Amino acid sequence: MEYFTLHINIAILSYSLLTIGAILSIFILLFEKNLTTKILGSLTNNFSLLSMEDFLFKIYWLGFILLSLTLLSGILFSNEIFGTTSTWNHKFIFSIMAWLTYSAMLFGRNQYGWRGKKAVIISLIAFIFLFLAYFGTKFVLEILLK
Repeated sequence: MEYFTLHINIAILSYSLLTIGAILSIFILLFEKNLTTKILGSLTNNFSLLSMEDFLFKIYWLGFILLSLTLLSGILFSNEIFGTTSTWNHKFIFSIMAWLTYSAMLFGRNQYGWRGKKAVIISLIAFIFLFLAYFGTKFVLEILLK
């Protein structure tokens, strides 16, 4: 059961960081829009878009590393309990899709300099996959499959 506890703790921390990243991403989109339309007014006057984006990607790197550890510990936990390394269900598939999307976004930022709206939109798509992996399970089991 020690793998289970480790897996749950890492998953909660990873999901929390990536949720904070998604919220900050939405804020950055509003901030960029504010540069031309002045929607948020004095709220964004004290922030630098570059420093916020820098902070955002530090959060994404840490969240991505923890998400990777979550997937690895999930494989270990699955092997310990069920005797198989993975079960191909929607939770596993959406988690892998989220991991691939985050890795593509972080790779694109490092290799091609993706910034701003492009990187933020990709990160929000990755978060939607992650959201479906965690909360979509309950929806599928309770609503669709009853």
